[in-house]
Amino acid sequence: MLNKYSEKVEDNLNMRIDGRVEWICKHGVGHTIYAPTGEEWEFIHGCCGCCEGKREEYKKLMRK
Repeated sequence: MLNKYSEKVEDNLNMRIDGRVEWICKHGVGHTIYAPTGEEWEFIHGCCGCCEGKREEYKKLMRK
């Protein structure tokens, strides 16, 4: 269950059918944090600015 008010990224993850994983922010926007091939185009998303500067945090989370 998503909790859009949680500050923890792992509480708000969505696995897409294409294999990408998105973090759903408090605004309801899906920010891609993992893509199966890792190609840059797979990280293009509608953005509200919530993911600015958090890419390294996402990478660490996905390595767990």
